[in-house]
Amino acid sequence: MKILVLFFVFAAFVANAQVTEDWKEDRVLNLEDFKGSSTEINPELDKYSISSGITLALGYSMTGMELAFTKNMNKAVNVIFDPESAYVVAPSDSIAQHLVDFANLQFDLAELYARKIRQDIYENKTLFSRNNVVHQIFDDRSREYQAENARLSKILDLGLKADKTAVEHQHIQKELESLDAFCFQCNPKDYNN
Repeated sequence: MKILVLFFVFAAFVANAQVTEDWKEDRVLNLEDFKGSSTEINPELDKYSISSGITLALGYSMTGMELAFTKNMNKAVNVIFDPESAYVVAPSDSIAQHLVDFANLQFDLAELYARKIRQDIYENKTLFSRNNVVHQIFDDRSREYQAENARLSKILDLGLKADKTAVEHQHIQKELESLDAFCFQCNPKDYNN
């Protein structure tokens, strides 16, 4: 009887768990992905906004000894999309689509900065580095990411400047390719800086 009760508690927990997605090269966000309760497309609105639901995260669990001998920390840095916290507010479908296009740029931008973090950790962490080195690299690059995200939000008007958004997105994708050795699943051991 106790096992059955635990099963139902576990099943209820799983059913209510948030589903997030890691960044993937071929993943393109669409309007249906923005499941936040604030999502609204309404011609009576005179404003537009977006919350992309994208997070740049650092997470690892290692002993001091494991950390000392671990050079490749690619899997410690992740980019996550949370559909439940992502929302789009727009007066029309076309504006909503521009906002979603901008969210796709943001998703790739976050992965670009994740790769820069992974590269910095790989190049700067030594055998005797403390974990504060890893955290400092993450914090510094995260601030750079936030500043670049804010700059692009402003100059691209959250994606409403569609041609400029497409050009900036292409630049980001090209830079992503140049850091292929630092993707989440990659092993940069053959990387030559």
